[in-house]
Amino acid sequence: ATLLKVAAIGPATAAEARKAQLAVTLVPDSYVAEGLLASLGSQAAEKRVLIVRAAVARDVIPDALRAADARVDVVEAYRNVLPAPAPEQLREALQQGIDAATFTSSSSVTQLKDAAEKAGIAFPFVHVPAVSIGPVTSQTLREHGWEPAAEANPSDIPGLVAATAWTLASSPASVTRRHR
Repeated sequence: ATLLKVAAIGPATAAEARKAQLAVTLVPDSYVAEGLLASLGSQAAEKRVLIVRAAVARDVIPDALRAADARVDVVEAYRNVLPAPAPEQLREALQQGIDAATFTSSSSVTQLKDAAEKAGIAFPFVHVPAVSIGPVTSQTLREHGWEPAAEANPSDIPGLVAATAWTLASSPASVTRRHR
């Protein structure tokens, strides 16, 4: 019998896997693909690896595992789809005033950009600081012309909340917008 080993990129994913009765054996210190690969080291060599992920995702993990002689199967478990009401919801949110925009993934950046384009709104948003969950998401923001005001460290939701709080506390413009 083969022992199934489960890895999760971050603690939230690990917690959900455990709820599904999976015994998570590896969570890297750095919650990005590169962190997982560094934690795996050569453990995946000549092993069969199943990667469950979004339909649109970076190929860093499968490419690196294949290069290390792992047999890799990728299963697309979900797709990010822009909901029909998103452009109008974005227009309303901007009219009410936004103090910061938080991004939990590169796809959240591209989805918001798509919603803005469909709403006829310039992207990135002027005078709205962007807060990123980690280095990959920050790079995607930069590729779309939006320099992050802050980046979570660690790259998880509590880190993102802390980075957002720091951004709001550091931004006199957000206080002005909030109290107009």
